[in-house]
Amino acid sequence: MENLEKRLYIDKEAIATLAMARDGLLEPVSALMNENEANEVNNSAKFKNCIFPFAFILAPSGKRNHEVLQNAKKGEKLVFICDDKVSGHIIVDEVFTIDKDERIQKIYGTNNPDHPGVRDTYKRLGTLAVCGKYIVEFNDIELNIKQIDNTIKNLDAKNISSVVLSGKPFHRVHERLIRTA
Repeated sequence: MENLEKRLYIDKEAIATLAMARDGLLEPVSALMNENEANEVNNSAKFKNCIFPFAFILAPSGKRNHEVLQNAKKGEKLVFICDDKVSGHIIVDEVFTIDKDERIQKIYGTNNPDHPGVRDTYKRLGTLAVCGKYIVEFNDIELNIKQIDNTIKNLDAKNISSVVLSGKPFHRVHERLIRTA
């Protein structure tokens, strides 16, 4: 068992999102962004010459997570804990500070705490982000990929510009995908 101080406690949504990047569903993003990449995306809304409205980062909330990230060293392995079980790990490349207000504004277009997405994201979001190579144990993506492939086949679709698997709550990213399509 890993030392408690080497654990990051993250939720299923974070694990699922990391798996989506791993499995190529957030193209052109395939890994967590470092500080320079995150700043570039935040300033330009582009990543690798593609529209990407906000940085792809992992910044888990909580006092224990903050302490682990604050003391993390490059090359160190941090274990992901989700629902009280090991769900993967990350090898630390970089830890950097983020502005929670700026991030939430980029995601939702508002910082109004009455917005349910804003309120929930403030609770989930810490002020330190970590990047590095990671592994997550999450295989639900395979099922979604098969569903999407079957839908494309059944519709005989020639071009796909975006797929929204969930819109709870519907926010700026969903709106941008639909408008772009």
